[in-house]
Amino acid sequence: MSMEVNSHTLALAENLIASLIDAARYDPYLEAVHPGSRSHADGWGYVYVSIARSRELNFGTVSFYKRCKPIFEELSRIELHKLINILESYIRIDMVVHARAASKGEPVCDIHAHPYKETYNGITVYLAHNGGVDKKKLAQDLGVDLSAHTDSALLTKFLAKELGECISNEDDIDSCVCRAYRRALEKYAIPCRGVVTALIILYRDASRMYVTSYVPNCCLDEEKDRARLTYYTPYVGRTHGLTFMISPTAIDIYFKQLVASSTLMEIRRSLNELISLDPHGIKVIDRL
Repeated sequence: MSMEVNSHTLALAENLIASLIDAARYDPYLEAVHPGSRSHADGWGYVYVSIARSRELNFGTVSFYKRCKPIFEELSRIELHKLINILESYIRIDMVVHARAASKGEPVCDIHAHPYKETYNGITVYLAHNGGVDKKKLAQDLGVDLSAHTDSALLTKFLAKELGECISNEDDIDSCVCRAYRRALEKYAIPCRGVVTALIILYRDASRMYVTSYVPNCCLDEEKDRARLTYYTPYVGRTHGLTFMISPTAIDIYFKQLVASSTLMEIRRSLNELISLDPHGIKVIDRL
């Protein structure tokens, strides 16, 4: 999410995070896609980039936290409560909070919780990812050990390299992000697996935030394809001073009361889009 911090946006951010926690505990959309998997219990994490209200606090603060335990565990809830209280000290926040459901056979624990962080040519990126990409091909192209990384970690490395090389040579960051994602999807997208991401870029003491939703065609089984499309198509929304992307489970099942109110100015599903978020708007950069 990207927001200007005030009592209204903080209350909404807290409700969004509470809905995420509930969706992580039991996600029927996940279960429909991966029978036997009911929760996102394989670690969680957050990153936020902030501008402080006072010169006594750091301007451009970055806070990065990852934990192996589930986001719905009590100690994790306490940590998230602390996070909301800390945010009151700032004017503006770009933030990603993610709860992980690991793919079968993928490594787990703190280092493999999302978001991931990579730096290349002075560009730092943080990425959270839901879905799957071609891990074997990514590892080969990057020249790294397949077994030591998740597919999401390798995708972060690829995007950091692409963005670092592009942004250092031109000023249009949106175009660089678009090109990096297009190359990633062309090379590494897997049929029937989504590529849903939240990306924060730090460059020259400023941050940019982007989100993506992408679902390659399947057409293998109509019922399963509908389930995949539901699971991998997040919501984007906005109100005065705050924009966000969040899982469909969080909105459809755990957030109905708020959606039914007049709190939100806009909320919709996002499919096959690259979007930039800032506190004042949702901008579609490209169709994927």
